[in-house]
Amino acid sequence: MTPTTKGEREELKSLTRQRARVAKGGAEARAAAFLADVEAQLASVYKADDEAFRDLSAHAEQKVAALDAELAQRCREMGIQQDFRPRLTCGWWGRGENAAASRRVELRKVAERRVQADSRAAKLAIDEAALDVLTELTAAALTTDEGRAFLAKLPTVAELMPTFDVRELGSGG
Repeated sequence: MTPTTKGEREELKSLTRQRARVAKGGAEARAAAFLADVEAQLASVYKADDEAFRDLSAHAEQKVAALDAELAQRCREMGIQQDFRPRLTCGWWGRGENAAASRRVELRKVAERRVQADSRAAKLAIDEAALDVLTELTAAALTTDEGRAFLAKLPTVAELMPTFDVRELGSGG
Protein backbone atom coordinates (compact mmCIF):
# COMPACT_ATOMS: atom_id res chain seq x y z
CA MET A 1 0.00 0.00 0.00
CA THR A 2 1.35 3.40 -0.98
CA PRO A 3 1.53 5.89 1.90
CA THR A 4 -0.65 8.96 1.62
CA THR A 5 0.95 12.29 0.92
CA LYS A 6 0.86 15.18 3.34
CA GLY A 7 -1.59 16.97 1.06
CA GLU A 8 -3.90 13.96 0.94
CA ARG A 9 -3.79 13.64 4.73
CA GLU A 10 -4.69 17.31 5.15
CA GLU A 11 -7.59 16.95 2.71
CA LEU A 12 -8.82 13.83 4.50
CA LYS A 13 -8.54 15.55 7.89
CA SER A 14 -10.50 18.55 6.64
CA LEU A 15 -13.17 16.35 5.09
CA THR A 16 -13.43 14.26 8.28
CA ARG A 17 -14.00 17.41 10.36
CA GLN A 18 -16.65 18.67 7.89
CA ARG A 19 -18.44 15.33 7.87
CA ALA A 20 -18.43 15.24 11.67
CA ARG A 21 -19.91 18.76 11.80
CA VAL A 22 -22.68 17.80 9.38
CA ALA A 23 -23.38 14.55 11.23
CA LYS A 24 -23.68 16.41 14.55
CA GLY A 25 -26.08 18.85 12.89
CA GLY A 26 -28.07 15.82 11.73
CA ALA A 27 -28.14 14.50 15.30
CA GLU A 28 -29.51 17.85 16.51
CA ALA A 29 -32.16 17.88 13.78
CA ARG A 30 -33.16 14.33 14.62
CA ALA A 31 -33.39 15.19 18.32
CA ALA A 32 -35.67 18.11 17.49
CA ALA A 33 -37.83 15.83 15.32
CA PHE A 34 -38.08 13.29 18.14
CA LEU A 35 -39.24 15.99 20.57
CA ALA A 36 -41.78 17.25 18.05
CA ASP A 37 -43.09 13.69 17.67
CA VAL A 38 -43.39 13.35 21.46
CA GLU A 39 -45.37 16.59 21.58
CA ALA A 40 -47.67 15.33 18.83
CA GLN A 41 -48.24 12.06 20.69
CA LEU A 42 -48.92 13.89 23.97
CA ALA A 43 -51.44 16.13 22.20
CA SER A 44 -53.27 13.24 20.52
CA VAL A 45 -56.99 12.97 21.16
CA TYR A 46 -58.88 9.97 19.82
CA LYS A 47 -62.55 10.48 19.07
CA ALA A 48 -65.15 7.78 19.64
CA ASP A 49 -66.42 8.20 16.09
CA ASP A 50 -62.98 7.78 14.50
CA GLU A 51 -63.13 4.93 12.03
CA ALA A 52 -60.79 2.79 14.13
CA PHE A 53 -63.08 3.00 17.19
CA ARG A 54 -66.56 3.63 15.74
CA ASP A 55 -67.80 0.03 15.90
CA LEU A 56 -66.37 -0.62 19.34
CA SER A 57 -67.76 2.59 20.87
CA ALA A 58 -71.21 1.99 19.30
CA HIS A 59 -71.20 -1.54 20.71
CA ALA A 60 -70.27 -0.23 24.17
CA GLU A 61 -73.07 2.37 24.00
CA GLN A 62 -75.61 -0.36 23.18
CA LYS A 63 -74.45 -2.60 26.04
CA VAL A 64 -74.50 0.26 28.55
CA ALA A 65 -77.96 1.35 27.36
CA ALA A 66 -79.23 -2.20 27.93
CA LEU A 67 -77.71 -2.28 31.41
CA ASP A 68 -79.20 1.13 32.17
CA ALA A 69 -82.63 -0.21 31.14
CA GLU A 70 -82.17 -3.08 33.65
CA LEU A 71 -81.18 -0.55 36.29
CA ALA A 72 -84.29 1.53 35.50
CA GLN A 73 -86.49 -1.56 35.88
CA ARG A 74 -84.95 -2.44 39.22
CA CYS A 75 -85.41 1.16 40.41
CA ARG A 76 -89.12 1.02 39.44
CA GLU A 77 -89.47 -2.22 41.41
CA MET A 78 -87.85 -0.51 44.41
CA GLY A 79 -90.13 2.52 44.11
CA ILE A 80 -87.39 4.96 43.13
CA GLN A 81 -88.78 7.78 41.00
CA GLN A 82 -87.52 7.90 37.41
CA ASP A 83 -86.14 11.44 37.84
CA PHE A 84 -84.11 10.43 40.91
CA ARG A 85 -82.78 7.04 39.90
CA PRO A 86 -79.08 6.44 39.29
CA ARG A 87 -78.00 6.08 35.69
CA LEU A 88 -75.34 4.16 33.79
CA THR A 89 -73.67 5.98 30.96
CA CYS A 90 -70.86 5.20 28.61
CA GLY A 91 -68.08 7.75 28.52
CA TRP A 92 -65.27 8.08 26.05
CA TRP A 93 -61.91 9.36 27.15
CA GLY A 94 -60.11 10.58 24.07
CA ARG A 95 -56.76 10.45 25.80
CA GLY A 96 -54.94 8.02 27.99
CA GLU A 97 -52.78 8.98 30.93
CA ASN A 98 -51.64 12.05 29.02
CA ALA A 99 -55.02 13.64 29.71
CA ALA A 100 -53.58 14.99 32.96
CA ALA A 101 -51.41 18.07 32.49
CA SER A 102 -49.08 16.94 35.27
CA ARG A 103 -48.50 13.61 33.51
CA ARG A 104 -47.79 15.37 30.20
CA VAL A 105 -45.19 17.53 31.98
CA GLU A 106 -43.63 14.41 33.48
CA LEU A 107 -43.61 12.52 30.17
CA ARG A 108 -42.24 15.55 28.34
CA LYS A 109 -39.40 15.88 30.86
CA VAL A 110 -38.53 12.19 30.51
CA ALA A 111 -38.59 12.50 26.71
CA GLU A 112 -36.42 15.63 26.78
CA ARG A 113 -33.83 13.96 29.01
CA ARG A 114 -33.83 10.83 26.87
CA VAL A 115 -33.47 12.78 23.62
CA GLN A 116 -30.78 14.96 25.18
CA ALA A 117 -28.84 11.89 26.34
CA ASP A 118 -29.25 10.15 22.97
CA SER A 119 -28.17 13.31 21.14
CA ARG A 120 -25.08 13.68 23.32
CA ALA A 121 -24.25 10.00 22.81
CA ALA A 122 -24.65 10.37 19.03
CA LYS A 123 -22.43 13.47 18.96
CA LEU A 124 -19.83 11.71 21.09
CA ALA A 125 -19.89 8.70 18.77
CA ILE A 126 -19.43 11.04 15.80
CA ASP A 127 -16.53 12.79 17.50
CA GLU A 128 -14.98 9.44 18.43
CA ALA A 129 -15.28 8.16 14.85
CA ALA A 130 -13.78 11.38 13.49
CA LEU A 131 -10.99 11.19 16.04
CA ASP A 132 -10.28 7.59 15.04
CA VAL A 133 -9.92 8.66 11.40
CA LEU A 134 -7.75 11.64 12.30
CA THR A 135 -5.62 9.47 14.59
CA GLU A 136 -5.15 6.87 11.86
CA LEU A 137 -4.12 9.55 9.40
CA THR A 138 -1.65 11.00 11.88
CA ALA A 139 -0.33 7.60 13.01
CA ALA A 140 0.31 6.58 9.41
CA ALA A 141 2.55 9.61 8.98
CA LEU A 142 4.57 9.06 12.18
CA THR A 143 8.10 7.88 11.58
CA THR A 144 9.54 7.70 15.13
CA ASP A 145 8.87 5.48 18.12
CA GLU A 146 8.62 8.63 20.28
CA GLY A 147 5.83 9.97 18.09
CA ARG A 148 3.90 6.70 18.27
CA ALA A 149 4.39 6.52 22.06
CA PHE A 150 3.12 10.08 22.46
CA LEU A 151 0.02 9.22 20.45
CA ALA A 152 -0.74 6.26 22.78
CA LYS A 153 -0.47 8.33 26.00
CA LEU A 154 -3.96 9.80 26.29
CA PRO A 155 -6.26 7.78 28.58
CA THR A 156 -9.78 6.89 27.45
CA VAL A 157 -12.98 8.28 28.92
CA ALA A 158 -13.86 4.80 30.19
CA GLU A 159 -10.57 4.72 32.11
CA LEU A 160 -11.16 8.19 33.56
CA MET A 161 -14.89 7.75 34.32
CA PRO A 162 -15.74 4.15 35.18
CA THR A 163 -19.39 3.27 35.63
CA PHE A 164 -20.89 3.38 39.11
CA ASP A 165 -23.81 1.91 40.94
CA VAL A 166 -26.39 4.33 42.31
CA ARG A 167 -26.19 2.47 45.62
CA GLU A 168 -22.65 3.85 45.98
CA LEU A 169 -23.99 7.41 46.17
CA GLY A 170 -25.16 7.07 49.78
CA SER A 171 -22.08 5.24 51.00
CA GLY A 172 -19.67 8.10 50.37
CA GLY A 173 -17.58 6.35 47.84
